[in-house]
Amino acid sequence: MADPEALAQMLAERECATLVGNYARLADGNDVDGFVALFTPGAVWGRADGTAIEGREAIRNAYASRPPRGASRHQLLGVNVEFLGAGRAEGVSTALVVKSDGSKTKQVHILSYADRFEQSDDGRWLIAARSSELLATHTMVEP
Repeated sequence: MADPEALAQMLAERECATLVGNYARLADGNDVDGFVALFTPGAVWGRADGTAIEGREAIRNAYASRPPRGASRHQLLGVNVEFLGAGRAEGVSTALVVKSDGSKTKQVHILSYADRFEQSDDGRWLIAARSSELLATHTMVEP
């Protein structure tokens, strides 16, 4: 029979990795409500520009007030999650993000994320803190 603690650890790590994928999907879909629901009420969202936004409502306001930006696609290059026990986990991931404003110019960014996850009272895993670091950027122009 499988070790219940090992199963709980694997399930937590899988749920947190799914959360990272949902972050990318909802950001790309401009789904403000879905995006904000990924965070704990007191979460800290550290963006690549160095700003840190604290609290779910502040995250909602910051996300919703962004200027129109066209399409974006996050391609996750790796997600690693470590279960710490007692409803806590940490993770790191890397994403290739392509942004388009509808012109022939595309911005390509490589970002590194560091996450702290917490399990809510209802059992869902949420992002308690996320920091972002821009590793590289490149502008491409379609012929």
